[in-house]
Amino acid sequence: MAIQRISRPSFRVFLLLIALFSLSVKPTAVFSEERPPKQQPLPLPTGMEITPTAAPGAQFAALDPGLASYPDFRAANAVATLTSPDRRTLLVLTSGYNRLNDQSGKRDRAASDEYVFVYDISQRTPRKTQVLRVPNTYFGVAWRPDSRAFYVSGGMDDSIHVFERDAGAWKETSPTISLGHTKGLGINIKPMVAGIAVNSSGTKLLATNFENDSVSLVDLGTRQKTAELDLRPGKNDSARHGVPGGEFPFCVVWKDDQTAYVSSERDRELVELSLREGLRIARRIALPGQPAGIILNRAATRLFIALHSNDRVAVVDTNSARILETIPTTAPAGIFANPKGWKGSNPNSLALSQDERLLFVTNGGANDVAVIALGSGVAPAPIEVAELLTERLWSSMRSLAKWPGIIIGLSPRIIEPSAKRWLCCALACIM
Repeated sequence: MAIQRISRPSFRVFLLLIALFSLSVKPTAVFSEERPPKQQPLPLPTGMEITPTAAPGAQFAALDPGLASYPDFRAANAVATLTSPDRRTLLVLTSGYNRLNDQSGKRDRAASDEYVFVYDISQRTPRKTQVLRVPNTYFGVAWRPDSRAFYVSGGMDDSIHVFERDAGAWKETSPTISLGHTKGLGINIKPMVAGIAVNSSGTKLLATNFENDSVSLVDLGTRQKTAELDLRPGKNDSARHGVPGGEFPFCVVWKDDQTAYVSSERDRELVELSLREGLRIARRIALPGQPAGIILNRAATRLFIALHSNDRVAVVDTNSARILETIPTTAPAGIFANPKGWKGSNPNSLALSQDERLLFVTNGGANDVAVIALGSGVAPAPIEVAELLTERLWSSMRSLAKWPGIIIGLSPRIIEPSAKRWLCCALACIM
């Protein structure tokens, strides 16, 4: 009997609203010097509470695509945010089910799209400048290093859209990059372009083909696919036929122009790619959980991998391909004792502070953010919880503007854990 390949739903929880709290510009561009007024907490169905505008200078805004025929419609499923290399522009990508029906109940295809919301973050207050429409997307968005172009994966359209700046505005340019797949693996499965990444020279792009277990290499000068590599072991070595590996590739990052890493959600591994002699697999790194988001530090010596199946972040040495440690992301005992070790925090995205001393991890299942102190070896000084924002927390938050990402809101309780490795702040956040 044939086994049908079934696409798994994404393990990510996203909100309909997103606070435009830019964390990628200098502090004075985001925060005022006044202590924010106390806000009445908003209850969640889980029994927890959030205060979306507790952070100084925070804004809480809906994603309004500005559809004339549907003025009340707000876009859902903001799945990715990305700051331009020059730190002046922020992109918010939706990937979900932003579909609309007309008054007769039929699908209004002209109004049913996904979106890239573009924000100017060069000034004190983030300002929405454009809303770009894309028929289909699936999590992938990447900047060119010169900040003059960005790319969006076309999801089931098996394409990559190119946007360039022209006369002060972003416009999609032709041709759209086609990856040449007519179907995915399995019965009635469409191809699906997921994560994409551009090398530091801005000349090549790697795209993960989620439903084809492969990666595609694109020449950005010619906008042509130049190579494709099946990530399954048996497809590259007949002696390993049937050995699991490389399936459902999702995220991709470049270490340098010759090395990249791809996550395999199905097989809980990281695949290291080499481009020194064509496109080939250099080695595989087994992971103790299912990988979601991946980032590299600036020196490209450490990989941080969110493992959403076991609520931890794996830290990998890129030279030895060895896992140095795994760090829990669930709230500390002061907030959630968790004596039975229950899972469900679901870490799914990461960001490093500009000085790379702090790692921020969004927990989609817990609706919060873990803040992890890296490499200090010293526990942070205790934070009192007498008020929502203590004087010490207020002082530390003035540096939040240097942290890349978008935060929706703080919980009314911030507690210093007993562990010396990390500090968890409960936030309602999507990055």
